[in-house]
Amino acid sequence: MDFLDELKLEDLTTEQREIADTLGGLDIYINFIRNFGGSNVYAVLPETLTIAIRNRHIREEFNGYNYKELARKYRISEISVRRVVNESKKEVITK
Repeated sequence: MDFLDELKLEDLTTEQREIADTLGGLDIYINFIRNFGGSNVYAVLPETLTIAIRNRHIREEFNGYNYKELARKYRISEISVRRVVNESKKEVITK
């Protein structure tokens, strides 16, 4: 017998309701619990998920000279911009 089939929102704690609401509803929360219940789930920061996208934009906008401008725009150091640009050069060489 699967008691999760009988679960209602009022059965959840306040924190569990907030998670269910954030995920998109009770059915999605139950699915999440079935898959991850009892484990420690780490939610990455949004910035971590989008680093590759940010780096792609930097490479697309790089004109050979605009390190400082890109650093300001993307709120990272000029050294970080150089690393991003140099990584793309390494990829081209190794391909």
